[in-house]
Amino acid sequence: MSCQEFQTFVKKEFAFLFEEYGFSIIHLEEAKTRSNHCLIGLGASICQIQIFRTWEGANIWISQRGVLFGWAVVPVENGPCWYPIEAMVAFLLHRKRRSLEWWWSHSIEQVLSTLAKEMKVLMPQILSICADPMLLGKLDTFIQESKIE
Repeated sequence: MSCQEFQTFVKKEFAFLFEEYGFSIIHLEEAKTRSNHCLIGLGASICQIQIFRTWEGANIWISQRGVLFGWAVVPVENGPCWYPIEAMVAFLLHRKRRSLEWWWSHSIEQVLSTLAKEMKVLMPQILSICADPMLLGKLDTFIQESKIE
């Protein structure tokens, strides 16, 4: 799937972000040294989201505004950082995080479609977490305590 095809897929699967929450594409990056690696950055007033795909898989990360988009989502000590949307969904649903087996047993499209469906239902709560430093702290603790195995 080319970066252009991936962008079309994202616009369709995540249409609710554009239509209901005012997100727009503010960053688009295709890895120059690797084909089929694409990173799409979405921005809205409260937060930003990056959705990416590589040969091996795909994922969605969310952050407060102002965090740089990029392939490496390195945490910044005492500053805003990227959080895996899957962890935020697990946190909100009070469930365990998905295992690596789940991630590897589904296609890139299946993974992203599943996360999109979950996000659509939880988006008001997701935005609330992004706007509240105290809730982000609780999410960070949850992520540290629930490493994917």
